[in-house]
Amino acid sequence: MVLTPQRTQYPPQLSNIKFRTPIQTATLSRQWETFERVENYNDIVYQQLQQGNRGTLYYQFVNETERKDYNAGQTLHVNFYTTLPASTFASISNRPMPNVPVFIKAPTCQTSMPVIVQLTSSSNTVYTQTTNKSAAKASETTTAMADCAIYTTVSTYNSTHVYQYNFVSAAEKQAYQRAADAIATKNVLSVPDYVCRD
Repeated sequence: MVLTPQRTQYPPQLSNIKFRTPIQTATLSRQWETFERVENYNDIVYQQLQQGNRGTLYYQFVNETERKDYNAGQTLHVNFYTTLPASTFASISNRPMPNVPVFIKAPTCQTSMPVIVQLTSSSNTVYTQTTNKSAAKASETTTAMADCAIYTTVSTYNSTHVYQYNFVSAAEKQAYQRAADAIATKNVLSVPDYVCRD
């Protein structure tokens, strides 16, 4: 299925600019067309995202000149279509991600971790007791939830962006790694249903 841009096409409106040279006219036309071309491409990518396809990226500018042409073209659109709100020409790539099922399943943090407690009595007899998942300390559960939240945030970012997530601190990176290791070994504390579920 071939997708076509669904956004409104805006033809160049350069006729009301006075006292311009042919070079200035060519520059303004290039800027206008760069904005239209990039937004049409991004509109198709956004349609794919709405269908759950995360395999295509938004337009990546070839160089800084093209980015400047895009920004100038966006400004031209806003200036020439003064009866439309400026938000009409906001970049499609800045729209929020559509809320549709993603092809990649998220990891789960919903498993139990039995805790073995050995008690020694005065007669040197060893009693072994297996506690259930609810016996974990509140701080361990809070830490596991925080780790899982960081893992989910970073993994989601990495799956939807070209560049990998840059950790803010070493503690954040350690929390991500703890959650990744726990998920890999299925050795995760049980956390509430709203955290890290399929």
